[in-house]
Amino acid sequence: MDASIDTNNTSETIKILIVDDDDALAEGLALLLREPGRQVATAYSPDRARALFLEQDPDLVITDVCMTGRNDTEGLTLLDWVKTLKPGLDVVVISGYGTTETERLTRIYGGLRFFHKPLDPEILTSLVQNLSIRRSGPPSGQTPALPGPLSDDAAEQLRRDYLTGNDQALSTLLAGYRSMVFSICLNWYRLEAAETEDVYQEASIEVMLKISRIRRPRAFIVGTVMNLCKKHLVNIGRTRRRTAEENAAENIPVYQDLSEESDQADRLADAMNQLDEPNRRLLHLLFMEDVPYAEVAQRLGLSIGSIGPLRMRALNKLKQLFKSARS
Repeated sequence: MDASIDTNNTSETIKILIVDDDDALAEGLALLLREPGRQVATAYSPDRARALFLEQDPDLVITDVCMTGRNDTEGLTLLDWVKTLKPGLDVVVISGYGTTETERLTRIYGGLRFFHKPLDPEILTSLVQNLSIRRSGPPSGQTPALPGPLSDDAAEQLRRDYLTGNDQALSTLLAGYRSMVFSICLNWYRLEAAETEDVYQEASIEVMLKISRIRRPRAFIVGTVMNLCKKHLVNIGRTRRRTAEENAAENIPVYQDLSEESDQADRLADAMNQLDEPNRRLLHLLFMEDVPYAEVAQRLGLSIGSIGPLRMRALNKLKQLFKSARS
């Protein structure tokens, strides 16, 4: 049976609603958070939670995601419902089976924080304490921006500060690693400034989505940035390849268009014959047979990363030979 615990009914009371189908966990959280000035209610189903919400108008809701088993997003549905009725409400989502998508949806629906089970009691109690201070008095002090690179201890403290209610701490954490991210992108992977800024923004989003699970912020950010840089390099390679093909088409006659231009066809054939065998074979596979890069690399015994540069060198040689034949 759902229980409601009223510890103080003054105007300063902070009302908390805990929603979880695990009654032992719900009551354990209620016991943990019960203090003078707080009214804690528990509900073991979404339907009961809605009834208590309408009856008590809580200031904070802590809800599990999976409850009755009818679907795996009941807590998110409840989050959306209560935020529609009370947009300024603080809602914390908890889950034993949370995914990155669950964390992303928590943010989209307006959740304050997302925590994985088992919960860290210290973080949860600090979060509720900070919310209580924010409601009953002046805002709690913000963590100041830290100059230069962050130490691992400072980064972990900022992560905990954010999870316990200090929104500014996340911005400080991300800013503390900005120079490191830019150094990796610019110096290791030779990305352009605009591409580097994109990587920083994408990495920041990853940190925000997974902040409750990150235990070593520096290692997580380095790994994330490296993966993002590699992805950008692949996309850049595709773009450059398309651009090179367009440029080549403007300077070298396309094979299919040479049937009515016998003079050009002869000159191109002569130029192809003057190429060395490796370059001639490479261009034949790419242009005449339209073989994908991966297959070309396999046939010629080359690495796939070398095909693009070799292709451009071969085209440049062909272009020079073609011009010589035309003069």
